[in-house]
Amino acid sequence: MNELNKKQIKGIDIVVKSTSRKFPFIKSWELYDEYQEYNSILYINLIVDLNLVKDYFNFEWNPEMSESYGNKIESLGLPFLPKYKIGSPQSPEYTKKMEKTEEVKNKIEKSFQNLYENLPDQLVSTWQLIGDEIPVTITISHFLTI
Repeated sequence: MNELNKKQIKGIDIVVKSTSRKFPFIKSWELYDEYQEYNSILYINLIVDLNLVKDYFNFEWNPEMSESYGNKIESLGLPFLPKYKIGSPQSPEYTKKMEKTEEVKNKIEKSFQNLYENLPDQLVSTWQLIGDEIPVTITISHFLTI
């Protein structure tokens, strides 16, 4: 993928801001460091407020998990999961929280795509498939916490 221009970045800004109305823990976004390595998928990192994530899901903090992952996480649920030992069965609470947060991540990505495909052409990054220009798919790489 080529470097994004200012209008294409504005398109992503519009999509993320619009989606954040439904998911208020989303505060901003940034391009995934290696986004140019992919043609049909645009990976972004979402910047989220963990206090608002906690409120949105009605989860309680797990300080040990929060500290072990730092500010770059692959799932919204990680800072709230019960601690477990690698190799031991995951608790129902662990599974439920992971499923719940994964479902929300999928809803966010679906919202991104629906909005993105309906933006004016100049705001959308595309890729070529047999001569057709197709909008890239916006996918969340990581959540960066504030």
